[in-house]
Amino acid sequence: MAVLLVLAAAGFALHLHTPVFARLHVIGLHTGPRIMALTYDDGPDPANTPKILDMLDQYNAKATFFLIGVRAQQHPGLAREIANRGHAVGNHTWSHPRDVRLLSDKDFALELSRGAGAVSQAAGQPVSLFRPPRGCVDARILSMASSRDFQTVMWNIAPAQKRIGPPERMAAHVRRYAFPGAVILLHDGVGPLRTRDVRATHLILRDMSRRGYRFVTLPELLDHYPRAAR
Repeated sequence: MAVLLVLAAAGFALHLHTPVFARLHVIGLHTGPRIMALTYDDGPDPANTPKILDMLDQYNAKATFFLIGVRAQQHPGLAREIANRGHAVGNHTWSHPRDVRLLSDKDFALELSRGAGAVSQAAGQPVSLFRPPRGCVDARILSMASSRDFQTVMWNIAPAQKRIGPPERMAAHVRRYAFPGAVILLHDGVGPLRTRDVRATHLILRDMSRRGYRFVTLPELLDHYPRAAR
């Protein structure tokens, strides 16, 4: 069954009560323990991913990396290192199309299968989590992912939006909207803009650890939700 996490504060709006999403189970947004999930899209990247991995180790934190298949194929050692350090990996499609909703069923199915295959082979672990590039989803995309045994997991808090600004403001955004069970969207992909995410990772880990939060992988976070709510 597909899993969808949304929160208005993330800047990601879906009309959950329209017929498009009526058949989906939406899990609750709060857990009991003070845990949250850091998630990273668009990697792996030799410049940014290792820095983030070292920061996570420093705080004994675990995260989830939604890897682009072609990049995992290009950097298999880095994908394997992510898994070997105890983090979870997910499928972020093969080539990161701008909007998967514009793809035919055949092309989207290929993006899913090639992406999952490349990530699984590189990381050395099965892949069951899926996140569409740029959060582009509709009923067809969610249904196709679910029928192929992928859980589609979005986010609650998106500090990497350009309008938010530098790393300090990104961390402040997380502090403002944080709650037990939050899923935070960051990136470890290519480009100078991603240095913000690297610096913000350190600030988020520092600030939220001081507030008593523990950082876990998405599979661990989802285990805290009642199965009936999925």
